[in-house]
Amino acid sequence: MLFAVGMLAFCSLFFVEESAFSKTIWVGLGACLIGIMLMTISSGIALDPKTNRYRHYDSILGFTSGQWETLPPIERMEMVQHSYTSQNTPNGISPTFSSKNLIYKVVLISAEKVELTLDFNHEMEAVLAMERIQELMR
Repeated sequence: MLFAVGMLAFCSLFFVEESAFSKTIWVGLGACLIGIMLMTISSGIALDPKTNRYRHYDSILGFTSGQWETLPPIERMEMVQHSYTSQNTPNGISPTFSSKNLIYKVVLISAEKVELTLDFNHEMEAVLAMERIQELMR
């Protein structure tokens, strides 16, 4: 979104007076840079099967951070369906919406203890993840 604002600021150069030229350049450049930075933000869970470790990570501009934790030997995996109702916060202006949601959880279990839970929006994604984890854990 900010990237688009930056591009709009650059396009406005054709319609502004000469004295505002440098200000428009800086605003457009700043918005583009912030937009590019925001587009690179991601987070997730990384598994390292060679050393039996995992981490919850955050990434921005390609730099990843997160502490590695030891993953005990996994005895089994299960897929569980979880349904819940989400509701926006009423603010007196917009209507209050609620929706029923269904997610699929892949649960990694070792010695009757849940070690790690991965959430997926679609059943096929969860099945593919389970297959991929089984391949990695061999």
